[in-house]
Amino acid sequence: RHRRMTLTVDFHAHHFPVGLPDMGAATGDPRWPRLDPANPPRLMRGDDVFRVVRSVCFDPVERLVELDAAGIDHQVLSPVPVTLVDWAAPADAARFLAAQNDALAAIAQGSGGRFLTLGAVPLQDTGLAIAEMARIRDDLEMDGIEITAMVDGRELDHDSLDPFWAAAAAEQVPIFIHPAHQQSAI
Repeated sequence: RHRRMTLTVDFHAHHFPVGLPDMGAATGDPRWPRLDPANPPRLMRGDDVFRVVRSVCFDPVERLVELDAAGIDHQVLSPVPVTLVDWAAPADAARFLAAQNDALAAIAQGSGGRFLTLGAVPLQDTGLAIAEMARIRDDLEMDGIEITAMVDGRELDHDSLDPFWAAAAAEQVPIFIHPAHQQSAI
């Protein structure tokens, strides 16, 4: 008799990698998110606490312990939505998101197959977004991308995004549209 194996996958799990560039300090703009791992750990925007988090938000080892305790086989790690920075200057966003994608990909590669990952693209510039999407797929071997429901105040059906959607469709890149959008001000 053949027994079917069941896997449990947690698809909606945000992760904020340690060591991302402090773009607030680099640009002088306090909207950039950063991790303060102090006790209690928290995500910051400038001097303001955006959200208090648990260490599993940034510690993949602790996350694996929790997965084991909960009986979860795999988890899809995606960027914390505040890190999608659709309001930022395209080159700054590209730098920040590339660092985040590199970190998430490294976490997945070190997880023995337990973590799958979604990257992020600077969607405010379709050319940069398409290039990062290709890097996510080809070089980093991530499993898809996450975007917000709006891009710098534009709906996702805005004509300026047509080349991005065409490239994503042609390459069959899975896209998770998070049901929130960034705000321009704190």
